[in-house]
Amino acid sequence: MTDTQLYLAIGVPIVVNLLFNGILFLRVFADIAELRSDIKLLTGKVYDLESRVSRIEDKLGIQPH
Repeated sequence: MTDTQLYLAIGVPIVVNLLFNGILFLRVFADIAELRSDIKLLTGKVYDLESRVSRIEDKLGIQPH
């Protein structure tokens, strides 16, 4: 086996592995970004619900606990 064959036998799988891991890494970051967006949306809805409940309590004269 020549040096070039050895380098190809070892190098090609390593390069393919690095590329594959890079793609997976980017996908994980995309999923995290999407999750953060969903959490912000949910938080906004909770604040909106809290505001609505406060207005209803004020109109009915209910004291919050």
